[in-house]
Amino acid sequence: SSRVLGPWLSLSSKRLPKLMFAEVLKKFWNSPVGPKTTHFWGPVVNWGLPLAAIADSNKSEDKISGPMTTALCVYSLLFMRFAWQVQPRNYLLFACHATNEVAQQYQLFRKVRYEMNKEKDHSLNTRPKLSPNSRNYVNFCFTAFPFLFSNSFSLNVQKKKKK
Repeated sequence: SSRVLGPWLSLSSKRLPKLMFAEVLKKFWNSPVGPKTTHFWGPVVNWGLPLAAIADSNKSEDKISGPMTTALCVYSLLFMRFAWQVQPRNYLLFACHATNEVAQQYQLFRKVRYEMNKEKDHSLNTRPKLSPNSRNYVNFCFTAFPFLFSNSFSLNVQKKKKK
């Protein structure tokens, strides 16, 4: 069967999908967020951050940098908003930073859980106690990211006074 696409053009149904694909590809190539722009290549390169965080999810918790993970969480939140507000909307950048946000929050959760377990183990005299910086970091995480923890968690990292 053949289709009439205009008064001067008719195509067989076998050629129509190829033409449609070529037209879609051409529209993408010339679009304001296509591969000719930084709206495309910025997010493509930026996907290295969430992919690295996902790859690191199997590594030991003591290797996680708390301040860096927190900074990456804030960074991704800010750029998710930017990707949503910029015109034209950059869905590729938004998806990249949303993925990074989830991956970094998981890493942050692992770090806090590790620090909490270190504190518990300290009470059993099996590991060294938390340094003041680690104690402040754990308190900061609980204050800044309460949505990561359920209400049943409680953290007591205050120094116990000797009697």
